[in-house]
Amino acid sequence: MCSLRLVPKINHLILESYTDFILSRKAVLLSDKTIKFYEYTAGGFINYLIMEGVFEPEAITSSHIRGYLSEVNSRKVTSSTVHAHARGTRAFLRFLKEEGYISAPINVKMPRVEQKKMRVLSAEELSQILKVCKKLRD
Repeated sequence: MCSLRLVPKINHLILESYTDFILSRKAVLLSDKTIKFYEYTAGGFINYLIMEGVFEPEAITSSHIRGYLSEVNSRKVTSSTVHAHARGTRAFLRFLKEEGYISAPINVKMPRVEQKKMRVLSAEELSQILKVCKKLRD
């Protein structure tokens, strides 16, 4: 007969606060797509915190946020993706303050999103386009 090895239950308040955050998003009837966004972005932040040994919301610092966003950026993703992770993380941190999980707000400096420049048509290209237009509406 095998003996059961009892593993002590580790209570991580950070996981409890994340579960509460997702539940709060569902309670206000956000779309499934929005819920998935928060699960991906804030959930990624939670995983990062746990890997860093942060198990209590009060232990979160601005340095953790910068580290997480830097880690996301190191995956060679677009600036829009890094910005999305910052938005999800910021929403989670605001929730922590509103619900009393943390005593002081933690500010998230939002990363800039690279503005893509639109290609400008040359006079010749514009002329070619206008030549194929049959009606004024075109």
